[in-house]
Amino acid sequence: MSLKLKDKVALGTVQFGINYGIGNSIGKTPEHEVSKILDLAYQNGISLIDTAQAYGSSEKILGKYHQNRFKTITKLNSNLINKQATDSLIEESLKKLQVESIYGVLFHSILNLTNDQKIYEVLLNFKSKNVVEKLGISATTIDEIEIYIEKFGLPDILQIPFNIVDRRFKNILIDLHKQGVEIHSRSTFLQGLFFMETSKLSSHFNQIKPFIDKLQNHFRNKEKLARFLLLTVLENNFIDKVIIGVNNSAQLLSNLSDIKLKTDFLDKYTIPELSDNILNPSLWPKN
Repeated sequence: MSLKLKDKVALGTVQFGINYGIGNSIGKTPEHEVSKILDLAYQNGISLIDTAQAYGSSEKILGKYHQNRFKTITKLNSNLINKQATDSLIEESLKKLQVESIYGVLFHSILNLTNDQKIYEVLLNFKSKNVVEKLGISATTIDEIEIYIEKFGLPDILQIPFNIVDRRFKNILIDLHKQGVEIHSRSTFLQGLFFMETSKLSSHFNQIKPFIDKLQNHFRNKEKLARFLLLTVLENNFIDKVIIGVNNSAQLLSNLSDIKLKTDFLDKYTIPELSDNILNPSLWPKN
């Protein structure tokens, strides 16, 4: 992978703190493996780590091992923010992460926020003191983006899902990027759905099963498929950072490895149009 593209990769850490991913059979990433992943990420020039208060023990584990080598983004727990003072939530994250400042603080959601103007004023105060460099939102819908802009103006950072089958936000991302918004994408692998055996998926996923089969049959192994999926996001100039999660250092090394994708996959197959029931993991069956 070219140095320019590799520079766009950021490390997601939800799997460090909770069981995450539709195909995850090993649970949380063990702490000794977290240490290896962070060392490898640093050695390969990854400069940004993404976490959140809702990611279980992720912030605390990162605080033990990141050694101030990375810029960190965290997200405010939308369930707690209405009940607990915003300043105490920020201070709690700083303490867990063992840092004096945070690169970015994002709303995990703003649809259910109360007293949102007061909350935002507290965040602006942290920003004025250089405790927080950038503010923004991790959005799931265009409505959330529009509500944020209406209430607070353009975000410094916008994080959205974006992958080979999910291009719902493309037009608004191009527009906001031109206006100076820093765009971060997540869900590159759709929580591991692209790597699942379709025979083990419930009927809920019938709409995407044929496409998953085509992906897997074309690339034959998960490592090549993962790099292909990553590159289909990295190649978009309007995306500044592509957040990926890994369960071990070998996965990270494979994702960052050089690969010449002389593939005719996108010429041979049509990308399906999928419903939100597939694209939004929060709408997937719980079991």
